[in-house]
Amino acid sequence: GYVMQDDALLGTMTPREVLQFAARLRLHGRAHESANSLIDDLLRSMGLTKCADTLVGNALIKGISGGERKRTAVGAELI
Repeated sequence: GYVMQDDALLGTMTPREVLQFAARLRLHGRAHESANSLIDDLLRSMGLTKCADTLVGNALIKGISGGERKRTAVGAELI
């Protein structure tokens, strides 16, 4: 998938919620348990487990680091 230079992640969501949202949009026919398993595996492989439940953040909300933000955007595209 293509990942833009400046991502469009919502600052009020966590990386886990971003991946769940992407999965709901793209894997609509897949079982809920298998989607959650895919999300957990993706969080682990992208090194996002420690920040999985931290807000992404934006200019006004402190959130995850720039690298974690970029890996979250890549993970959303990989789903």
